[in-house]
Amino acid sequence: MQSCIERKPTIAVVDNDPYTLEMLSAVIRERFSTFDLLWTTKSGSTAISRCLDEDICPDLLMVDMSLSDCSGIQVCREIRQSSLRPALLAITSFPLERYATMTADAGAQGIVNKESIATLVKTIEEIRRIGAMKPITLANGRQVRFNDVHDAYAGLQKKASRQITLTEMEKTILTGCMNGDSYTEIASQLHVAPSTVRSCVHRMNKKLGARNIAHAITIWIQKNSNFIPLYKQ
Repeated sequence: MQSCIERKPTIAVVDNDPYTLEMLSAVIRERFSTFDLLWTTKSGSTAISRCLDEDICPDLLMVDMSLSDCSGIQVCREIRQSSLRPALLAITSFPLERYATMTADAGAQGIVNKESIATLVKTIEEIRRIGAMKPITLANGRQVRFNDVHDAYAGLQKKASRQITLTEMEKTILTGCMNGDSYTEIASQLHVAPSTVRSCVHRMNKKLGARNIAHAITIWIQKNSNFIPLYKQ
């Protein structure tokens, strides 16, 4: 019988500090021999795009909270609103009180201080083993509970059902379609594969209850009149 080689789980990192990226990359290679480092980036928008591309989506994404082009909270929320993958681990140099509750609400599976390598290693193993970081008690006495990807995704979908929202990528795709751009042209603008755009359109149609992209445009404009000036540009 031919043996089957099991695929290693993959990790990716988004952090706007190149030195931190180098440090975390070294830690992953040295302390996580059972993982493959898939990619790193300094851009939050690039991380979102890559995580919505099934071909290069990691199993776990480490997300710095202080990015240059968008917030780490936004990265977590946009990814988790759209997909069950990857698991999301927030990292920060600030006290955890600053971001812990917001990251949990945005669908992350945990948060650690990036300067504590031992805690980082422990938390990644914890997420892989039980799906999320165990509840943490902050210095102010408040307890924060993190959900696994399934519960986090379901929670954000429930919120979205009460108030329909589109991610920035979905809005960009919708605008491109309104302007007559092809999926290939939109993909080029977003630096993703056309298949990623098609997948986003499928999710967007489902989210809006639309039959097709033209129907989705009509529904979105009816619900968001302030989106029309974006169309006219």
